Parts: sequence; structure tokens; C-alpha cells
Amino acid sequence: MDVQFPLFVFEKDDRSMYLIETPERVLYHLEAIDIEGGEYLFWDSNGAGVCISVAGGAIKQIAPCAETISLREAFETYGQSYGLQVFLKESPLDTWRNLQSQLPPKRTLWARLFRRRKS
Repeated sequence: MDVQFPLFVFEKDDRSMYLIETPERVLYHLEAIDIEGGEYLFWDSNGAGVCISVAGGAIKQIAPCAETISLREAFETYGQSYGLQVFLKESPLDTWRNLQSQLPPKRTLWARLFRRRKS
């Protein structure tokens, strides 16, 4: 069984989640040392557990493996942490899109630099 992208990533420390579109983007979003340290949990687009191994700061292998928690549990934990309502959809990607639609829009660099300050 092959790993189907995109990957869902759950960061254990702050209970945040990411979506990684392609194998080439893994180290763009995540640091190799943190992957080695087991700070993330991974699932493929079908919700199957994924293990990523790194060596010398590069991806060595992306393969299916047993999950320590389900993607559903990760979505629920993420939702609780960020005050989002979790509605499980037909596919994990649809659930992800629903969760992301509930987050406030990210402020641009210019908006952050030139925000109004309360006096």
C-alpha cells in the first residue's frame, strides 16, 4: 500500500495541524530533527497512519505504519485546542477543509505592521 498525499500532520506540543501537499514539501513545513524526535504524527489522505524517517537532514522513507491515535482523534484534539467545531465528513480532506474554514483569516504582513494601536 502506497502513502497517498496530501499528508495530515499533528504537532504533539501545541496540538496544531498541517497539511503537506507533496513529499518534497515535508521538510519545507517541518524540521528533520523534530521528525526524528517524534514530535509529529502523520496520516495520509485516506486517514491511514504514516511514518517518516529522516537521515542526515533528508527524508529517508515515507511509509504506511500503525497509528498511535486515529486521524479522527487528532481532528477532535485540534478542534478543542482552537475552539473549532469538528464535523466529520465523508473524507478526511473534507473534514480538514471544514476545520480550516472556521479559523480567522491570517493577517497580512502589512496589516500586522500598520495595525492601529489602542491609546
